[in-house]
Amino acid sequence: MGLFYVKGEKIYDFEKNRYQSYNKMENKLDLKIIDIKSSIKINDIKILSDDKAQVKLREIVSYKWLCKNDNPRTIKPNSSEMGIDHKIGLVQRHN
Repeated sequence: MGLFYVKGEKIYDFEKNRYQSYNKMENKLDLKIIDIKSSIKINDIKILSDDKAQVKLREIVSYKWLCKNDNPRTIKPNSSEMGIDHKIGLVQRHN
């Protein structure tokens, strides 16, 4: 994770804890998540300097779920989506 995200930033903490958050959601709502997909839409790119940029993007997370007592063989899964807005700073590192 440290290769792609800066430790301590909101996006790092979000990604680090993403699946734990899904597990908490399952337990809190008494669900079983059976499939998760994510897509990204870039809304804006702002060049700040020769080696820095800021990207605003929206992530759409789609997941299919069942109630915990549902039989996946006989019940069609429900589906839901949620949008998450991110603002990310990019820094080019010279090697």
